[in-house]
Amino acid sequence: MPHLSKSLLNLLFGLCFIGLLSACQTHPYDETQQPTLSIGEGLSPTIRWHPQDAHVLRVYQADSKNADGLVWMLAAEASHSLQSPITYGVEPAGARSSFAARPLQAGAEYTVILQRKDSKSTDSGLSNTLNFYEAQQDFKARLPLPPKMD
Repeated sequence: MPHLSKSLLNLLFGLCFIGLLSACQTHPYDETQQPTLSIGEGLSPTIRWHPQDAHVLRVYQADSKNADGLVWMLAAEASHSLQSPITYGVEPAGARSSFAARPLQAGAEYTVILQRKDSKSTDSGLSNTLNFYEAQQDFKARLPLPPKMD
């Protein structure tokens, strides 16, 4: 068996290491994937976001963003994603709610937090290109305005 020099072994090791690193893909933060939220009026507001494909939506009392202040949580089922728009308290197909939505109180302040995964990401093997994006929007629940009379 031929004897390999130390410098040749170092070169081979370095090439293998570079090859291994190139197999590990990274996917940097992509600002275009950051969701934006808008919340409608009323005590059952419509919640909209862009881009689509969220995986969790939470609504908290504004002064308490912990489990005690959670008034509604909606999560996408395994192979689905939440699609905009959603009406507060209504569970769309492909989603599940941990518990029935608590009624919003007129004049009370709430916070919506939406989480989504990067649609261009993968999470397999040595490559982890999975990025998470989150949006937060405060709103005040208001009684719906009466229809305008002409």
